[in-house]
Amino acid sequence: MTPEIIDNPCRAREYFVICKNDFTLAGAGKISVDVTFIPDSAILNRQSYNAYLENIFAGAGGDLILETLAEKIIEDLSNELVPFWISVRILLESQSGNSSSLHQAILEDRQPGWDNPGLLSQVGPPR
Repeated sequence: MTPEIIDNPCRAREYFVICKNDFTLAGAGKISVDVTFIPDSAILNRQSYNAYLENIFAGAGGDLILETLAEKIIEDLSNELVPFWISVRILLESQSGNSSSLHQAILEDRQPGWDNPGLLSQVGPPR
């Protein structure tokens, strides 16, 4: 399953689309998925994208390897959207007793030869 895409209504400009989703997985903790992209000709259908993520995390089960999940998401979205630039960030926050931990995977991709330093400078460092 891949998310449904729709035509970019603002093709004359380069701009960010930011999608943030949070999940709580039993035994794993809270997972945040942040996808930021600069669209070319397509954007995501939001409901289809939400269902896509739910399907990915439902299939992950106990084998929750953030890097593998981030790679799958960036590959699927890059193939469907063909954005100028895309970043996928997955953050896992978990607690055990009195301690908590964070694990984060951040992947980025862009079309060959594309660059817009002024726009990309607005992304800021990962949190």
